[in-house]
Amino acid sequence: MNMTHSTIFRTHKWGAWGTLLLALTIYTAAPATAGVVLSTSGRQQGEVSVAPGALRVGTATIPWADVLLAVNQSPSAAAPAPNMLRLKNGEAWAGTVTLVGGRLTFDSPLLGQRTVDLAKVRAIDFAPGLPWTGTEKGGVLYRNVARDVPGTLVWMRDDRVGINTVVGAVALKRSELKRYVFAGPANATNDADDELTLSDGSVLRGRIEAGEKGLTLKHATLGERLIPPQAWWTIRRGADASRSISLTELKPQSVKTYPLIRRPASPPRAERATLGGPADFATRLRIWPRTVVVYRLPGPPTQKYLLTAVLRLDEVSRGEARVRVQSGDSVNGKSANSKTLLDKILTPEQPPLPLSIEAAGGSELTIEVDFGDAVRFPCNVVMDDGLLLRK
Repeated sequence: MNMTHSTIFRTHKWGAWGTLLLALTIYTAAPATAGVVLSTSGRQQGEVSVAPGALRVGTATIPWADVLLAVNQSPSAAAPAPNMLRLKNGEAWAGTVTLVGGRLTFDSPLLGQRTVDLAKVRAIDFAPGLPWTGTEKGGVLYRNVARDVPGTLVWMRDDRVGINTVVGAVALKRSELKRYVFAGPANATNDADDELTLSDGSVLRGRIEAGEKGLTLKHATLGERLIPPQAWWTIRRGADASRSISLTELKPQSVKTYPLIRRPASPPRAERATLGGPADFATRLRIWPRTVVVYRLPGPPTQKYLLTAVLRLDEVSRGEARVRVQSGDSVNGKSANSKTLLDKILTPEQPPLPLSIEAAGGSELTIEVDFGDAVRFPCNVVMDDGLLLRK
C-alpha cells in the first residue's frame, strides 16, 4: 500500500524552523518560447536582445551590471557538431576533434581551430547531445551497445579511434562509440567567471560584455571573441554572494526520501539546460515525488531575500504531483510559526508557475514533493532558474 500525503507529513519529524516567508505570489506564466532575464530587480520574460551595456527584455532595458541570468528565446539553430570536447574546468566545446601523435586539435565554425593540451581535457564525446553527470569513470571508452573498454586513448582520425587496452591496441569505429573519459579529477572552477552557453551546446567561461554587435567574451584560451546575437543561448553572470545565490548551488540542510514500495525516491538533482532539450531555462532543480528538502537561508533575520523560480512538471511527466512549500521560525532549537505558503497539485496540462517568494536570512525553506491523487510514471517536479536575490 502507498503511503498517503497526510501519512508522510505526519510521520516526518521536522528540524528547527527559522523566520521565513513574508509573501508568495504566483503569476500567469509567459509562453515557453519567451526569453528570460533575471536581474537584481527580479524575473522578466519576453523577447531578449543585446544592447550596448544592457539586455532588453520586452519593453524593459536591464543594465548589464544588474543582469544575473538570461535565456535567449530564439538562438539560431546550429548543425550538430560531431564531437564535444569537455575540459577539466567545466567548459564544453562543440566541434571536430582529432588526435594524432599526442597532439589534440579542435576545430569549430564558432570557436576556430586550435591545439589543446591533453592535460586539460576531461572527456571527448563522439555524438552530440550526450548527457554528462560528472560521475563517469576515468580511463574508459564508452560504447553505444557493446561492453565499455578500459584503456588509454591513443589516436583519433577519420572514422576510427585507437585505444591501448590490457590485451593490446584496438581500433574501433567512431559511430560505435559514445565517449572517452580521461583519468584524473576535474579542476576547480572559478565562480567569479561568467558562463556562456552557445547555440551549438558549447559552454564557455570568462568575462562577458554586452555591446552593439552582440556579446564580447574575454576567454583565457580563446582570447577575445564576438558572439553574434543569435549565437548564444544562456548567460550566467559570475557568482557574487552579495547579490544573489543560485538554489542549485545552495546545499540543503537536509534531504529525506520515502519509498513508494521498497525503493526510496532519488535525491534532488541540479541540472543545466542541454542541447536538444527544453530551451527556456538555464539551471534546473529536479525533485522526485516522496521527497522533503529543507534549506537554511544564510545570514541574519535582517537579511531579506526574494526567491524567484518557475515551478512545473518536467516535459515527459504523465502523472500529477503535489508540491508543498512551508516556512517557520526556530525557537530554542524547536520549530515554531510553521506556515504553509503553497500546497498545489501540478498536472501535465498546467502551464508553468513563476514564483516570487520573500524570505529572511537564518530561516528554513521546506519543499515537499509527493504524487497527486493517482500514481503515474514518469513523474517529477522541476524548479527552473531558482535564484535568491538579496534585497
